[in-house]
Amino acid sequence: MEEIMRKTIKELFGVDLAAQITVNDVPEVPERVPGIDAGQIFIKEMVAMASIWYLYDQRSGLYLYGPTGSGKSSFSRQFMARLNRSVYEFHSTPQSEPAEFKGGFHLKGGNTVWVDGPLTAAARAGAVLLVDELDTLNPGCAMVLKSVLDGGSIALPELGEYVVPKKGFRVVATGNTAGNGDAWGRYASVRRQNIALMDCFAKIEVGYMPEGLETGLLGKMFPKLPATIIKGFVDLANDVRKLFIGAEDAPPSIDVTLSTRDMVRTMGYFAILMKRQKSLPENVMDALAISLPFGENAALKVAITGILQRRGFT
Repeated sequence: MEEIMRKTIKELFGVDLAAQITVNDVPEVPERVPGIDAGQIFIKEMVAMASIWYLYDQRSGLYLYGPTGSGKSSFSRQFMARLNRSVYEFHSTPQSEPAEFKGGFHLKGGNTVWVDGPLTAAARAGAVLLVDELDTLNPGCAMVLKSVLDGGSIALPELGEYVVPKKGFRVVATGNTAGNGDAWGRYASVRRQNIALMDCFAKIEVGYMPEGLETGLLGKMFPKLPATIIKGFVDLANDVRKLFIGAEDAPPSIDVTLSTRDMVRTMGYFAILMKRQKSLPENVMDALAISLPFGENAALKVAITGILQRRGFT
């Protein structure tokens, strides 16, 4: 990996940090560099913590955890995109097998050929491995990943080969929990992860976007909507998120949340529906009904109706 350019963090991420960070002049695998999303909003504290890990903690992986839809995966991709790093992704499920992670033989053009899995491909290239939903990883895959993060090689007995990760290889992972399981049952596939694996990661807790930033983002995306409507939607979302997250001593009261992604979709529907001759609450509820599973979740509908009444959507 050839690294010859250095830029300030402010230049790359638009946050007020003067430290410099290395940017790839030539990416490891050009087609694997995520496309840059010019609309990505970087939060200063997250960029600072991720930059410290990237610059000074070469051995550890980075684990970003937090509620669904809080931007963990998009932050990971866009952080690496700004650094011109190639990213191989592995989407974990409880059914994932080590062969999917490391690689296996596949039928191609009538021949049986070996195809590297994301872990092996990233290690060979000295690229970045992004493991999505790490907290659903089964024990077999978890032990493979732990071995690599401990400085080991990747054993490929089918090829009689051991792959030693090339310089520059890094691991980033995301999940909804801190690796200790989900006490309230919000995430059905999550399992408690081996503490030895989690010890191999630096950790950043990722919450929902701060109110001011989210309001500004939605205002730019929907400039024709009144500021009071945009603020009302953000207040609604934050109330729903509080009910979804719950408190330390109380379970969540609903099992669906409103992420920023949900908000963008809902407000897009609302902007169209408001052209009808219906009341504001009706248009809001109809827009939400398209985005959220009201039909099978009576508690959610009751909760949102109550929030709208308290927030004065009349």
